Amino acid sequence: MRKKGKHCFGYSTLRLINCLIMISL
Repeated sequence: MRKKGKHCFGYSTLRLINCLIMISL
């Protein structure tokens, strides 16, 4: 897990959704 939040696009769907939630918050 390196730089989580910058490379949201490229992981599994669950990770992508998690990233979107973090960005929303």
